[in-house]
Amino acid sequence: MKSIWLRAAFGAALLLSTTSFANAQSNGRLLFLNTTTGDCLLGGVDVGGYLHTPDNMIEDNTCPVSGLAGMTDLVPTSAGILAYQPSGGSGTVLLLDSLDFLYGHTKTLSAGWTNIVAFGNYLLFYKSPNIGAVLYVTSNGGTQQTQSISDFSRWSQITATDNYLFFYEESTGAFAVGTIIADAGTFYETDSGSGIATGYTVIASLGDDLLLYNPATGAYEIGSIYFTAGLKDFFDKRSSGKLAEGYHQAIRSGGYLLLYDGAVGTAAIGYISQAGTWVQTQKMTLPRWTSIVAAGTHILFYNSVSGNVQISYIAPNGTLANTSSQTIGTKFNRVVATRQ
Repeated sequence: MKSIWLRAAFGAALLLSTTSFANAQSNGRLLFLNTTTGDCLLGGVDVGGYLHTPDNMIEDNTCPVSGLAGMTDLVPTSAGILAYQPSGGSGTVLLLDSLDFLYGHTKTLSAGWTNIVAFGNYLLFYKSPNIGAVLYVTSNGGTQQTQSISDFSRWSQITATDNYLFFYEESTGAFAVGTIIADAGTFYETDSGSGIATGYTVIASLGDDLLLYNPATGAYEIGSIYFTAGLKDFFDKRSSGKLAEGYHQAIRSGGYLLLYDGAVGTAAIGYISQAGTWVQTQKMTLPRWTSIVAAGTHILFYNSVSGNVQISYIAPNGTLANTSSQTIGTKFNRVVATRQ
């Protein structure tokens, strides 16, 4: 991937329409969505760890925003949730506020984006083999394309850390590091190379540390992105090892990662030490959950077959503690939390 310095080429249009909203979203609100029918349920978890949903939506899941059927990608930014349909290219920016009001407007996007990654108020779009774009989402839900990119390398995964975007190709072990320059809304690459093991399909960040994990073998690597100033920040491997096999999800909550195998319910909690090692604090077997999402300081577990919901949090000692449970219905195959 070539470096791109303050360059904004608009040859391939990503966004053809923009609309703004008067209401800003609230942090940690929840959207439960049925991507087939477009039905939804709104809610949020209070500071005590209890889920609250509007009474009128428990029985009637008609969504306040229409047109969400087929929106299989839900990507929360700091300014709104992008709902996207890869086959047709339609998209909607959703704002969910503290009063459980949901606002949205459909936008015309290009079809076929395979990776959409939030970076603050920006969204980086990528599709194979080398096409990308950057979109800015304003605090009131408006959007503006700031860059089109035609010289990316091939990447299987793109992961946001606190300050960077990390690119990885699982078939070759190639990697790259970059950032989006806020004033210009353009992507800039700071490091690239090879030598990472192949086969990592789960990549999660804690700060600017990264856990790269292979569910088939249990092998993992820990790497960190180092700040050097002058836009030469770089990635370096710190440690490696082996975990249990089968974890296909990694959920960040506070300074911990929850690893989960939805097929059998096995899970582990751990953190990345200052020395760059993985420190596991708990291993357990959980119920079979179809969706797990961090909601503020809590974690919400949901099963779309039973309708059961469990609210938990990771205690300071790195163990999972439950606060409440309830049943909300079985319609929803996607859950996403807003963020600021």
